[in-house]
Amino acid sequence: MSLNRTALRLAVIEALRPFGEVVKTTPAVKHWPTAAQDNIADSLIEPWPATDARARLPFIGVFTDDGQIEKHGSAQDVTFAGQGLHRCTLAIEIIVPQTSSGPDGAVLQFVAETNAAAEVFLEAIEGQIFETLAAARLDGALRHALITIDGVQSRAWRDPDSNLKLSARRIEIECRIPELVWPATGALGLDRLPRPLRNVAAALPVNSPGRLVAEGIATILEGTTSLPPLEEIRTTIVLERDGESPAPESIDFTASNSFGD
Repeated sequence: MSLNRTALRLAVIEALRPFGEVVKTTPAVKHWPTAAQDNIADSLIEPWPATDARARLPFIGVFTDDGQIEKHGSAQDVTFAGQGLHRCTLAIEIIVPQTSSGPDGAVLQFVAETNAAAEVFLEAIEGQIFETLAAARLDGALRHALITIDGVQSRAWRDPDSNLKLSARRIEIECRIPELVWPATGALGLDRLPRPLRNVAAALPVNSPGRLVAEGIATILEGTTSLPPLEEIRTTIVLERDGESPAPESIDFTASNSFGD
């Protein structure tokens, strides 16, 4: 697995920060899915400088954490395509920066003790995230990268020393995602990518950050050797017997992908 997690993350980021809104020239007509606007980051939690206007916006970080493959049916080996259920944790972290008063005036804190206003923001953004992802599962790139959602947990951030509740939350979404299916040898460009990443890349707008990431991965994969499909592997085994037995015979086995359902 791994590149199917990449596909999931890129699809989620495109849903939360649509490239079509990013490239609009008139800020007043931008329609962002959440109150975080375009303040969405891939696998990163890092504040903007306090002088940047975006530093006062809510912040969303998108991560794909723990992954696993589970066998299903009568499968004996989850390393072959189609023999395992691929799962991972999609983690979305929301931060609402706080402004506090100090001897030198207002001070912007990236994460601070929460209050009623911050809690309302966090809860509203959480609702916007789920509404956005639900729509993206129907007709967005996310439909290629997510099969089912098996569970959701929303956790508050707390200060490790004081245990005070902070103005941030972490949403953990347990997902079943598609298995990786590699293309035939000789594919070029985006066709070199395995599904579901290939399908997600094709659904992303040209020149969007996610599409550029996928194109970069395809470039890395150019020239790598793909193993032949399992059903094309032929193995010859020579069976040797003792001196009084008939001459050795060769048995030709053609492997077939017949594990499980």
